[in-house]
Amino acid sequence: MQLPSEVSKSKKSFFRKLHWRSKSSCEYSADQTKQISSSQLPSVLCDCILYLKEFGLTTTGLFRVPGEASKVKFLQEAYHTNKTGVLQTGEYSVHDVAGLLKLSIRQLEIPLVPFHVYKKILREFRKVGEQGWFHRRRGSTGSPGAENLANSVCEVALKNLSDEQIRGLSMILNLLFVVSSLSAVNKMTTQALAIVFAPTLMSVPDDVAPQVVLRDMPIAIAATKILIENASALPTPDMLEILENSSVVA
Repeated sequence: MQLPSEVSKSKKSFFRKLHWRSKSSCEYSADQTKQISSSQLPSVLCDCILYLKEFGLTTTGLFRVPGEASKVKFLQEAYHTNKTGVLQTGEYSVHDVAGLLKLSIRQLEIPLVPFHVYKKILREFRKVGEQGWFHRRRGSTGSPGAENLANSVCEVALKNLSDEQIRGLSMILNLLFVVSSLSAVNKMTTQALAIVFAPTLMSVPDDVAPQVVLRDMPIAIAATKILIENASALPTPDMLEILENSSVVA
């Protein structure tokens, strides 16, 4: 097992290998960092994904264990003010970076799964009915109801999201799928990840009654689980694009 000082050194070595870009080559305003509205992906998302794939995949409780609030806030402000190399220092834990990723997704001006798409997903679940969902929850993925539900949820995402949203969602789901494939080590199954990410990915306006949000949360969790398990149904994330929109380059 690596000691904290050894982990810090390995992080610095990793980032030296990637070479950090200068500020002029990766300038993002706060608004640009908060939305996916052009060909560029937000650098904060790309940086967090690269970091977590390198250092976090086997970390127990990844995304479930919170980061240190003050450090997550500092990282958020650093990205909003275009500071570069903040993850290079080795001062932040995997949980801090995971917390930054979740916060950044929630604060996207254009959500990855907007409310109108989330409502379509809710309708698909209600059309399939409780029996199909029951089989799905028990793990009977071969049942007709479960297969139809998975196909419908993925189809809703592909048909109703913009190309930029699909690319962003694909990046996140690909990471979560890889994390879940190592659940024997990190203890984060698709169900555990879905519980954590459903409120983050499924956007609900502030004016929706809390009791309605709570009522629909089991469906949101089940839908998020389906999306993670079927991450390959979305376009495969382009690693070169992630690097090009990150604060780091290979």
